[in-house]
Amino acid sequence: MTKRFLILFLSIAALGLVANQYAQEKPPSKEQPAREQPANEILADQLAFAGHGMLFDKKVKQIKLDPAQILAMQNSIKQLALREKQPKEIMSQDKIVLKAEELLKTAKLTDTERILVGSEVLEKLLAAAPREIQARYGWRNKAMVSHHLQGRYEVLTTLAPGVLAILRTSGFFTPEPATTDYIRECRDQDVPIPPDWAESGTPWVRQGTLGTNLLQPGLVANVWTYSDPAKRGACIALPRGGGGGGSAAGIICQSATTGHACFWDNKLRSVEPEQFLGWRDRTLVIADLKDGSNLDQPCTQCHHGNNVYLMAPDDATWGKVLRGPLSGTRTGTFTTRLEASSDNQGGRARYIPITLPGGRPGWENNYSPVAGFCASCHEFPALSPIGVPGSGTLRMPPECATGPPDDRAAPCYGTP
Repeated sequence: MTKRFLILFLSIAALGLVANQYAQEKPPSKEQPAREQPANEILADQLAFAGHGMLFDKKVKQIKLDPAQILAMQNSIKQLALREKQPKEIMSQDKIVLKAEELLKTAKLTDTERILVGSEVLEKLLAAAPREIQARYGWRNKAMVSHHLQGRYEVLTTLAPGVLAILRTSGFFTPEPATTDYIRECRDQDVPIPPDWAESGTPWVRQGTLGTNLLQPGLVANVWTYSDPAKRGACIALPRGGGGGGSAAGIICQSATTGHACFWDNKLRSVEPEQFLGWRDRTLVIADLKDGSNLDQPCTQCHHGNNVYLMAPDDATWGKVLRGPLSGTRTGTFTTRLEASSDNQGGRARYIPITLPGGRPGWENNYSPVAGFCASCHEFPALSPIGVPGSGTLRMPPECATGPPDDRAAPCYGTP
């Protein structure tokens, strides 16, 4: 199973590398051959193209590297990344990197083991480096590993235990999940990234069925939650209806620490005009879904105010999500509370929708004050039933959380 996973990982990486020449690289001059780099340039820049385990220079001439050359190129990328603040912090603080570096210094490793461990250290450093450095050297790092192995995957069965532990912990044997620019932006804003959703076999946990479906009265609305092990906040999925074609399933994730929130609907990015594809007996692959950058309808028309989760706080199921206790195991980071934000209109943190760089018209979360005890939890929600445009607004039923207006011990949005 391990071998099959790695083959898949390397094959995907190699196939994607052919077109990954860094767009702004300058061709070598006649006076300066590609393999004679000045001391102030990165040794790994000799690699201009890669694919199927083969490496090529800027003149599309095949390059064959021995282990010593690969290790030298890895080191050249490493030294460049360490000029940046965040990779330097990773180098001194990340447990996997520290173990890997100690292994490289003290253990008697084969060339293959050194290349594999060095590659995983680079992966960590590049993930924290500026995007232009990631784009330029991420594919080179993977290409050198693929070039060195050249299909000799049997060597992975003879790795030293310490090396094997590093590779397993760092995810070397697991294919990297698909991603999008929107997911990357959400991650950059410390928003929990939801795993793919399905009714079974995923980290999502079903909390129950809502008694009140605000937008589609009479239809079933199920509440599912995901607790990110590293980021404080929440991911909530709301599959509605019977689950067949046309049944909606929205997913919203909110960061408790930055106030940013991200949106997905079960509509394929590749299909126009957009349509709900259903959710019953189906895996919703997050990277395949439309999101806040390309959905037609602004999610902020309903999800408005200081907290993105504007639902009925006295509904029994929703009350579990807001104030606990939740069903299933959780990591201690799950909370629907919004604790900090750069938008603090009205004297409290407000959620910030992530859409496109610079924002999208109609996707603004404009401040709308409301008086009374409700104001301590949320602004006035302006909701219209689906299919009844212009029919007026719906108040969040009931108006506030359980308890009398002065009962501050039962806030609308707590920490389960």
